[in-house]
Amino acid sequence: TLEHFLPLVADASGIILCHTKPGVALGEKVNPNRAKHFTNIQDFLAFAATQSAAGCDVYFTPAKFKTSKRTKAHAISMKAVWVDLDVRGEAGKGFATSSEAASSLLAFVADFKLPSPTIVSSGSGLHAYWVCDTVMTPAEWEPRAAALHAKIKQFGGDLAADTARITDSASMMRLPGFMNHKRGAMATIVYIAKPIPKEQFDAFFTVGSSSPAPTTRTPASAPASALSPPGAPVLGQRPAYLG
Repeated sequence: TLEHFLPLVADASGIILCHTKPGVALGEKVNPNRAKHFTNIQDFLAFAATQSAAGCDVYFTPAKFKTSKRTKAHAISMKAVWVDLDVRGEAGKGFATSSEAASSLLAFVADFKLPSPTIVSSGSGLHAYWVCDTVMTPAEWEPRAAALHAKIKQFGGDLAADTARITDSASMMRLPGFMNHKRGAMATIVYIAKPIPKEQFDAFFTVGSSSPAPTTRTPASAPASALSPPGAPVLGQRPAYLG
């Protein structure tokens, strides 16, 4: 499934970065914030598996970079806009439960008549990715991310509690299929949505525009093949808290 997920949400045609951090119990036994770049998904996943087995938390970058430096200046392409919904930890920020985060996300999607996003349970919240069927340059991506940011701010509540990552092209996101060592929970792919055609994507994510009613949303009763690639999670398999 990860072989479907990574090329879907990230431009894996060039450099993708894998970042690792030591788990809480490891302290400094593992080199903190280690970053490595890859041009091959299989090599990327093999490295991630080794690091996770050593007790590290594993992250990836949705953006593609021209060098191994994870900075906005070095990001050259993106395929999605995203939001990170945290469930409260020690800092007390974010949603109280994953159910509340999911309910808020679904209400946001309904209110703005957006297509369903691809969803990952990070082990400490939810990540949602709206994927375009066309690779975007930073100049194309930035106004789309700004539009998502504006819509979430307009929606308000805990959904808008921490929105910095939405417009950060250098974001690193937790990689599903591996343990969230900080929370002791596995990060998993919850739902894979179809990419959005570029023209519709631009219309949905434009600052100041009304969101058109989507014409290609697939109902929950649709066959799995219409929703996701072979072997990927489908709507009927998602957790109860997603409805």
